[in-house]
Amino acid sequence: MQSLVQKINALKECGFRSEDDIIIKFVIPFFSHFGYTNDMFDTKVPINEYRANKRGRKPEADCVFYSMKEHNHKTSLIVVETKRNEGQTPHEQAKYYSDNLYVPIFLTWQKYSFEIFQCKKFEFPISLGKYKIGSLTTNDFTYLCEILSPNNLIDYCEKNEIKSIDLEENRKKIEKTYLNNVYTNLRDSHFLDLPRSLNIVDGFVQLYLSEYSQSNLDFEEIEKICSVETLI
Repeated sequence: MQSLVQKINALKECGFRSEDDIIIKFVIPFFSHFGYTNDMFDTKVPINEYRANKRGRKPEADCVFYSMKEHNHKTSLIVVETKRNEGQTPHEQAKYYSDNLYVPIFLTWQKYSFEIFQCKKFEFPISLGKYKIGSLTTNDFTYLCEILSPNNLIDYCEKNEIKSIDLEENRKKIEKTYLNNVYTNLRDSHFLDLPRSLNIVDGFVQLYLSEYSQSNLDFEEIEKICSVETLI
C-alpha cells in the first residue's frame, strides 16, 4: 500500500492535462492493486442506448473494470467517471452508465478525490465513502480491498442478482409484446379504414420486420392489411 501512495504522490507532482490523464496516471494504477490486470478494463466504453440512431454525441463510460478478459455487461464490475475539476460532479453520468452496464459499483472521480457508490436492483445507489488519493490509510486500503476486489464483487453480484437480467433479451421481449399488442389493436379497430393509415402501418411493419425477422407473424396477412385497397 505504501508503494502505491508513493507512486501516486510522485504522479501528482507531474499534474495532469485531461480526464484521460487521470485515468492513466491514477485510476488504472490504483485498481491494479486490487487485482485488476491490463486485460480487465476498457476506456471509452460505448453505451448501447435504446435507439442507436439517436443524434448527438454517443455516450461513453470513461473507464470500466471487468471480472475477466471477456468484456460485456455480464462481466462488468465497476464504472469510473472522471472530472478534472473538484467542483464538477460526474454522478449522473456515472449512475446512467452503471445502470446500462449492470455494475454493482461506480466511482465518481474528481481530480485527486473519489467517491464510491454501491448499486442494487430497484434501489438508489448508496455512498460507501469519499477518499482522497494519496491520503489513504492502511484501514482505508483494507476496506477498499473488501469492496472493490473482483472476487468480492462477483459474490456480491450473485447474492443480489445484479446480473440476472439480460438487457438485450429483456428489451426485445418487452418490445415484441408491445408490438404484438399494437398489431392486434390495429386489426381489431376501425383505424385501418382511414385513408392516412398507410404510412403509419407501413412504418410499424418495417419496425417489426427489422427487430423480429424470426417471429411467427403472418407476413401475408400484413401485406393484405397494408395494401392500398384495404386502407383507402
